[in-house]
Amino acid sequence: MVFGIALACFALTTSTVNAVSKSDRIKVLFLAPDDVGFWHELQRFMRDVAKDLEIDLNISIVDSRFHSIRAVEDLRYAKKKPDYLVFHYQNHTGAKILKLTEELGIKAFMINTAVDTQNKEKFGLPREQMKHWIAHMFPDDRDSGYRLADYLVKYNKSYLIGQEQKNGRTNFLAIGGSRRSTSGPLREKGLASRISETDDISLRRSIFTSWTRQESERATFELLRYYQDISVIWTASDLLAEGAIAGAKRFGRVPGKDIFIGGIDWSTAGVNAVRTGELSVTFGGHYMEGGWSLVLINDYHHGIDFADELGVVINLPMTAITKESADKYFRVFGQSLWKEVDFKSYSKHFNPSLKHYDFSLKSMLNKFPDS
Repeated sequence: MVFGIALACFALTTSTVNAVSKSDRIKVLFLAPDDVGFWHELQRFMRDVAKDLEIDLNISIVDSRFHSIRAVEDLRYAKKKPDYLVFHYQNHTGAKILKLTEELGIKAFMINTAVDTQNKEKFGLPREQMKHWIAHMFPDDRDSGYRLADYLVKYNKSYLIGQEQKNGRTNFLAIGGSRRSTSGPLREKGLASRISETDDISLRRSIFTSWTRQESERATFELLRYYQDISVIWTASDLLAEGAIAGAKRFGRVPGKDIFIGGIDWSTAGVNAVRTGELSVTFGGHYMEGGWSLVLINDYHHGIDFADELGVVINLPMTAITKESADKYFRVFGQSLWKEVDFKSYSKHFNPSLKHYDFSLKSMLNKFPDS
């Protein structure tokens, strides 16, 4: 079932439900691939939500597929196993981890990435073949790739610069992520879908990378030498956008003036680049999925099944941060005002008056009308 944003009123006040005793706290283990950039933001938000919900959260950094599997296998020998495992899907390891949690009797909540078609056919949806796999929450990567391309086309045309002023076409360079990832190819499919809709867009070159800033900077510099009529650079992440900005500058272009660049992730650097005008837009919000998964786990653990409203496959749309919204976002998140939010207000267990979940950026920013 696709998640639909439902508006609801949330207070910053604490809940009327009594505090959780330490012995009764839910134990959650989160497997993170690293602690920089997007994953650092995800963990920061997740820790704060866990603190409010009185959840014992442990985070284990596993920097390879092998270490991910090993971390779960080692739980066989743990004195106290976690009640829940939160992890992101990766090809070749996701299915193995789900099988291990099934054997160990640990409930699994998958976040961040979609399951590839082949494995989806193998083990189905949460709670079907694997009863301990309770949910899968991930962003709509294809839609985000499409909307990023659409925004950049419209933004570029509003300025009517460069070669496009002569021939009416928008010339794109696309810098994607890894072919081995799930999100990278899906974002590129969204880009391809937008390009196919009209004949006034030309994709000069599309490349895959290993998600590194260095690759993106080098590729941007070299490709701008060859395709000097490019006015838009679509990138599959903010880190790649940082590299594209640096590469464009090295070539003598002025991001935000004679070339427009967009990214995905809402990284701190990405939002700051939007504020300065060097990045035209960043789509994101999915780093909050770690925190939202804890809200749903908490309710599920206390007998309130989120599946009744959201289903077991929760597909969250990303939100655009542009020049118009970047300053308010920065004031709330960059200055940590969001830490004033009591995340118990998002939980149906702690906040019995709550009728619908609302995990949108708008709901968060609305809590700070004067910011």
